Amino acid sequence: MNELISIIIPVYNSEEYLPKCIESVLNQTYSNLEIIIINDGSTDDSGKICDDYALKDNRITVIHKENGGVSSARNKGIEKATGKYIGFIDADDYIEIDMFEKLYENIKHDDYDISICNYNIILGTNKIPNNISKECKKIFNNKEYLSGLFDKNLYCGYLVNKLIKTECIKNVRFDENVSVLEDLLFLTEIHENISKVYFDKDVFLYNYVQRGSSATNVFKKNKYVSMILALEKIIPYIDENNTRNGVIFDYLQYVMIYYSYCYNTDKNEFNNIKKKTLKIRKKCFRKAMKTNFYGIKRKLKLFIISYFPIIYGKMNYFKNRNLYN
Repeated sequence: MNELISIIIPVYNSEEYLPKCIESVLNQTYSNLEIIIINDGSTDDSGKICDDYALKDNRITVIHKENGGVSSARNKGIEKATGKYIGFIDADDYIEIDMFEKLYENIKHDDYDISICNYNIILGTNKIPNNISKECKKIFNNKEYLSGLFDKNLYCGYLVNKLIKTECIKNVRFDENVSVLEDLLFLTEIHENISKVYFDKDVFLYNYVQRGSSATNVFKKNKYVSMILALEKIIPYIDENNTRNGVIFDYLQYVMIYYSYCYNTDKNEFNNIKKKTLKIRKKCFRKAMKTNFYGIKRKLKLFIISYFPIIYGKMNYFKNRNLYN
């Protein structure tokens, strides 16, 4: 008999996308599912939609809570989960009909700790498959798994395209002070419980929907503060395990946009961020110089970020000043 899989879906004001998301889970070819939906204080009709679906299918459990963020919602789901395996889905995305059947088959093939599939990016009516190198291997040990979380040419630190053994999560929980990079931080912190991972790059089973009016196009202070908190905790794992840090380099640039905002608007916060990012900036630069992973242009940019952040701040303030107004 197929073992129970717990699916955790955090929901916040997702009424437009939620029905398609839930339907894609209910219609899975793998039916032994425990579907835990956490309504995280939605102010639209999301809560009602969740309750209506729970009345139609007894596999669904709905938890209503005050808004506490995606990390808080996922932690509630983990506490409630009873399955041998856990998967996570975002409420504005949807999955292919056989996603969990294939992930389960792969994880059971040789008792893997995590089974990973590839994903599509949905832009309007376009479905764009994530491009992975043809030379990419399928089986990863502990150290390789951690490295893959930071490699944009592999599966990256996304939570939603993975099926995880519940026992590998143990007492690890999402940092509820972190709302950006929370999935990367979580997957990094469970790595000590991981022995082997299977990645099937040839099956595109998760559909990541990019909204046309995405909030990422608007400057939000909390987003950048969250990135800094996450990066502070992630950097020690990168140093210790000598991983490639292409993803970290990208997020470091985002942090420096906030840095440039503070330089022009809040000198106290500017000095605080300057101190907090110093260690991150210089370690990233030293690692970048030791690898051929970065080209000359990227290394030069990282050099400016690392050692001349005020110059970088000024440059990016004028480039992005429309976001700050």
